[in-house]
Amino acid sequence: MEQLADLPTTRAARLPIGSLVVLTHRLQGPPTYYYIHYVIDVLRSQGRRVLLHQGLGEPPPAEAALLHLDLTHYPDEYRALAQRYPRALNAAPADLGKRQVSRNLVGRDDSYDGPVIVKTDRNAGGLPEFRIAQSGRGAIARTWCAWRRRLLTGTGPRYRVYARRSHVPASVWRNPALVVERLLLDRTRVGGRMLNGVRQWFCLGRQGVVLTYRGPSPCIRYDNTTHMTLGEDQVPDGIRRRRMELGIDYGKMDFVMADGEAHLLDVNRTPYLGPPPWSETTDRIGRVLAAGLDSYA
Repeated sequence: MEQLADLPTTRAARLPIGSLVVLTHRLQGPPTYYYIHYVIDVLRSQGRRVLLHQGLGEPPPAEAALLHLDLTHYPDEYRALAQRYPRALNAAPADLGKRQVSRNLVGRDDSYDGPVIVKTDRNAGGLPEFRIAQSGRGAIARTWCAWRRRLLTGTGPRYRVYARRSHVPASVWRNPALVVERLLLDRTRVGGRMLNGVRQWFCLGRQGVVLTYRGPSPCIRYDNTTHMTLGEDQVPDGIRRRRMELGIDYGKMDFVMADGEAHLLDVNRTPYLGPPPWSETTDRIGRVLAAGLDSYA
């Protein structure tokens, strides 16, 4: 990631980036239902030249490249491909698993014995990696991959909460695909009720916006959200520092405010949007992100 502090800040000194290539994995294809799809539409409506390139073949020329692989760990050959461009976005971070991102992981023998949550080290339960591993294989190999994934990640809920660390089953501690993290609750009173929340910082360059989900569950997801708000780019300095440390140019960073501190939970370089119809919230996020491209001009 380029150091944003070193980029020009006066508008007269910069020219907008006129061409961008989005590099995707050879087995994942066009990012149709991702936020980058909306950002591309916004950029093209501004007259920018935005191209998609799939795989490791010779890519088209452009002023900048954005590496967009729906994977927790980026292969070196794709990172090298992006770094051939004058501006290579998201080419620096290789591994963004929970073990690299979280500073609240709990070990089996730690003294902490409060509430914990069990997650997969990889984003999205490791499903993107599983799909790539399945691609092009025969029936026996696909069955083996599916069985191994169920063995590693389990068949129950993706997130499991325990009242104490000591209640976590031994099988979890032995499983390299899983991590145990302190359960950090971002609690706010809404309409007379105490709700938990998670804050999602969408960012590209110097532009960003925070989408907050709230609901009664300690594990907030889109499907159990009761309140959603879109706010300005008000992000704690600690989260901004973690972004720089991890080398994130574009993506979504999930964090909570607990006990007066900001805690980073997850980082995703390919935030998912879903199929249309899209909302005014989507439009605002997409336009904010598109404006961030010129941070690198």
